[in-house]
Amino acid sequence: MAASCVSWHLGVASLALVTSLSGVVRAQERQDCLDAYESSQQHRQEGKLQAARDELLICVQSACPDFVRPDCERWLGEVNELLPTVVVAAKGPDGADTSEVRVSVDGQVVAERLDGRGIPMDPGPHQLRFEHAGAPPKEQAIVVQQGVKNRVIAVNWAPPAPAPEPAPPPPPPERGQPVVAYVLGGLGIAALGSFAAFAILGKREADDLNARCGDGAPPGGVCTQDEIDATRTKLVVADVSLGVGAGLVAVGLGLLIYHFASEPDDDATALRVDLVSLPAEAGATRPGGAYGSLTLPF
Repeated sequence: MAASCVSWHLGVASLALVTSLSGVVRAQERQDCLDAYESSQQHRQEGKLQAARDELLICVQSACPDFVRPDCERWLGEVNELLPTVVVAAKGPDGADTSEVRVSVDGQVVAERLDGRGIPMDPGPHQLRFEHAGAPPKEQAIVVQQGVKNRVIAVNWAPPAPAPEPAPPPPPPERGQPVVAYVLGGLGIAALGSFAAFAILGKREADDLNARCGDGAPPGGVCTQDEIDATRTKLVVADVSLGVGAGLVAVGLGLLIYHFASEPDDDATALRVDLVSLPAEAGATRPGGAYGSLTLPF
């Protein structure tokens, strides 16, 4: 009988202890929910969205009071929308994609290897560090914008591609033909030929006139005025041809020397002819015409 009483008292004591402990746990959980409810808003206002999300995950639990859970659930959705994420894409020294990269943000390791998923970060500036076995670490400073999801951050350990070979220099411009010099020289030579022909004819006729009508000629010689004028004309034409021919040859030779002594021009051309059609005027009875231009290099 005594043993039964002792057992009964122990059972009652144990039940009381469990009930008491359960009450303490529930009270602590309630307080944790209320603390998370308040601190989540403070962290959100400070831009610490990851801390705010962690607090909201506490106060949405079923153990929290009914009057805080709806707000926490709504705020959690809003914070998840605002929380930015970045996706790291890496290439190894061989230029191929690699997932063997350790990622640190502001000195804290956030990923031991890449899985292609977004890494959450608070908005603002951050210092990233990337480590790949057998390669020197790389660091990059970024500024994360609130609400931007899956921003790609590329890191590449492959050596830069060799610079392309420079393009060969353009060929030197072709020298055009000195058409004007050739034309003037040809005209000058033709004029000198004219001089030779008229000079020979004029000299022959003048000698004939002197033999017939000049001093010392036998009496009875007759020279008409037409013969004298014709001979004089040939001699004058010969003199003019000599002057014109010599001048044209000199100019042509000078242009030829200048052409080959000067540097070739990129825009030089041997001969260019431009033709532009002219539309007929309104009401005109004749069709339109055309005009042209001839360009010759020296």
